[in-house]
Amino acid sequence: LVDGESQGAQEALGRVLTWIDATLKAAQFARWAHLGFARRADGTPDSSKPLYSMQNPNEEIDRVLSEYKRTITADLHTVVKIVEHMRDPESGPEGGGPEGGGQLPDEANARKSDGREEEGLN
Repeated sequence: LVDGESQGAQEALGRVLTWIDATLKAAQFARWAHLGFARRADGTPDSSKPLYSMQNPNEEIDRVLSEYKRTITADLHTVVKIVEHMRDPESGPEGGGPEGGGQLPDEANARKSDGREEEGLN
């Protein structure tokens, strides 16, 4: 690898690792906290009716998904291409080996699930 490719791969991997850390921190918002139990008519706790609370995680979820779409997908492609090139140096700078891969394993499924494939946006 030339220095520029190596630097780019390191930066891409750094952004991916930072995103993973942020995603794990955001997941902490999506945890239910046990508050206690509902009360019976006589005021005693009803252990069959636990009460839970959770901070709305939507803003955090939207943030990490947006970052994934905006930056991380391309960074993962960069990392995959570099790894493929390291495994098979004859595959050329585009990576992907002789079959021209270079596609992340779930990329085709992601396009199907979010409608990009049907809309011709792939």
